[in-house]
Amino acid sequence: MKQLYRNFIQGKTRVFVAWAFAGATIVCALHPADKLWVLSGALLAALGALLRFWASGYVRKNECLAVGGAYRMVRNPLYFGTFLMALGGSCMVGNLVLVIAATILFGAIYHFVILDEEVNLVTIFGRPYEEYCLLVPRFFPGMPIAIRKLVVVNADPEYYLFSWGLAMQNKAYEAPATCLGLFIAIALMRAVGQYLCNYGHCF
Repeated sequence: MKQLYRNFIQGKTRVFVAWAFAGATIVCALHPADKLWVLSGALLAALGALLRFWASGYVRKNECLAVGGAYRMVRNPLYFGTFLMALGGSCMVGNLVLVIAATILFGAIYHFVILDEEVNLVTIFGRPYEEYCLLVPRFFPGMPIAIRKLVVVNADPEYYLFSWGLAMQNKAYEAPATCLGLFIAIALMRAVGQYLCNYGHCF
């Protein structure tokens, strides 16, 4: 049963869930939300997008272990950034049900995705990755680990430097663009909601 579930959440299923959730978030923007919720949500979503952009400048998939930048604080900064963006969008529309749903859905889907990726990384990199797992938390960021401790994982100083070329190769721009698109869509839907409310069709 677990394997069937893991197969189900791979690839296109995750993309479908993400788009469905984004659609639900945008529709919920028809309802007015408290300014504190909106600002807090926007900050969370922007932080998530920036985290994904930053982390993308260190990823050399299956070539070597990413150890620089955000990877000194958390082993899965890209996934954590996605989580912040989903959580931020939910907060921006002031919908507590969506906030809870974002947390549950993300945990249900990405828990097994991350575990499967860890098995793959151990197979590829062996002991260095196991050492990395002992030093850096899996999902929630901690304090940056000193580079002198991470040299047992990757001793090449080049991999501790952010690379714009690598970031572009990894399509780092997609996260900020998605975040901006979400902001615009929510703002437009809120304007529609306000317009309808002015004519007696409040939701």
